[in-house]
Amino acid sequence: MSESIETTLKLNPNQKVIQVLQADGFKVIGLGFTKGQVLEKHKTSTPAFLFVHSGEVEFLINGENLNLKSGSFFRIPENVEHEVRALEDSRLLLVK
Repeated sequence: MSESIETTLKLNPNQKVIQVLQADGFKVIGLGFTKGQVLEKHKTSTPAFLFVHSGEVEFLINGENLNLKSGSFFRIPENVEHEVRALEDSRLLLVK
C-alpha cells in the first residue's frame, strides 16, 4: 500500500506528531513538528539515521548545533544526548 509522508504526518501546532511504522528487523518513526516545537534532550539505545523529509530543524548533539534542511540526514550514535528544534514546519524520518 502506498502512502505519503504528508498524509501520514499531519502537523499539529498543539503537539509534536510521532508515528511508528514497523517491519521485521527495523522501524521507521515519522516525526512532525510545526515551527518552534522541540523534541527535548534524550538518548537512543540503538544507532539511528535521522532524515529530514521537509522543512528545517536545528539538531543539537555533542555541543554542536547543526542546521539540517530537506534532503539532509544525520547518523545518531547510541547513548548520546541530542535534541531537535523545528526552525520551520518539518517532517522527519528516524530509521532504527
